[in-house]
Amino acid sequence: MSHMHPTRCKKLESFLVVFALSVMVVGVAAAEASGNGYDENTEIAVTGKVIRNLLEQHRGLHCFVLRSRSREYRVLTAPRWFLRRMGIRFPIGADITVVGSKFFGHDGSRCVVARTITLLPDGEKIVLRGSGLKPVWAHLRPGSSCMRIFYGTPR
Repeated sequence: MSHMHPTRCKKLESFLVVFALSVMVVGVAAAEASGNGYDENTEIAVTGKVIRNLLEQHRGLHCFVLRSRSREYRVLTAPRWFLRRMGIRFPIGADITVVGSKFFGHDGSRCVVARTITLLPDGEKIVLRGSGLKPVWAHLRPGSSCMRIFYGTPR
């Protein structure tokens, strides 16, 4: 069994910590850059009422506030150009179920990156993330004329 000098051991330990942190940061940055910052491990389903649409976007996505019982969630949906093009709206007072990845915002607010949104009571389902949990708009351009052919008609 070989023995390593304590100074070398500390340097190796420091290197491994820096390396591990670098790998984690690169992984998070790659997920953010690809628009696929969705974590299936934190997926929840929340049913409630839309209480307000937010003017500011989060991560480039339109947001609204959903009240479910005594809790409020900031729901991140899709880029505004995509929602506008598809005719998707989230009117105040609408009852919906959101399935998505929950996280806490910088301000401590509860947030959900929506995977699907089901409009109640009719059950119309809006799919915002498809296979591999990638956003359905990821391969589209804002001016794409064939978008509705693949993703349906306005809602």
